Amino acid sequence: MAELRSDMGKEWNVVAVEETAANNGAIPMWRVVFEVPEEVGVGPLFRCLFPKSIFAQYAAEYGIDPDDVDLLLDIVLHEFQMRPEQAAGRMPIPVPGRTNEDEARVAMLANLKTIKAQRDGGVVQRASPLRARGDMNATQDLLAPIRNTTRLDRQAVTDKQWEMDIIRHNRGVAVQRERFANGATAEEFGAALRALNQIGRKTSRD
Repeated sequence: MAELRSDMGKEWNVVAVEETAANNGAIPMWRVVFEVPEEVGVGPLFRCLFPKSIFAQYAAEYGIDPDDVDLLLDIVLHEFQMRPEQAAGRMPIPVPGRTNEDEARVAMLANLKTIKAQRDGGVVQRASPLRARGDMNATQDLLAPIRNTTRLDRQAVTDKQWEMDIIRHNRGVAVQRERFANGATAEEFGAALRALNQIGRKTSRD
C-alpha cells in the first residue's frame, strides 16, 4: 500500500465499491476506492481493502451495537485517514486488548469525531467523473451494498467479546461489563460456557 502523507486536509470521495477476496478466495473482502486530494500524495485514486469480518471484530472490541452497521462502517472507512495522524503522534491509537471495552470505544469515537472535523467531514459521496457505473452526480449510494449485506450474528459477536475479556484479564486489565451483545450478563454467559464444557467433558468420557 502506498504511504499516506499526514498533511491531508480535504474530504475523501467514494467513487467505487467492489467485492473481492484474499487468500485464494478464503477471506471475503471489500475494496473501497476513494478520490483523494492531491496533497495525500498517492494519485487521484486510493484503494482500501478490508475483510468483511472486520465489522464483527470491531463490534466486539469496542462494544458497539452489532446492528449499528452505519457506525461500524464509518469507523472502518475513516481509519485510513486516522493512520497518518497516529503515525505522526497526533492521535492516540486505541488498543482494545489493553483497556476495558468502554475506554476503547470512547477513544475510537473521539478519533472519529476529530478526523471528521479535520478532514472537512472525512469520507463523503459527491459528484465526480471518477465515480463508478457512470453515476457522476452522486445520486447513488455506492456504500449501500456494504450496508445492505452486513448482518452480524449477536452470538458470534458475544463469543468475540468473551475472548477479548479473557485477553484483558490475562493482561491485568479490569473487565467492566454489564451485558454482552446477545443480552446475557457476564455471569450468565460464563455459566453457560461452564455448562457446555461440562457436557463436552462428559461426552468425551462416554
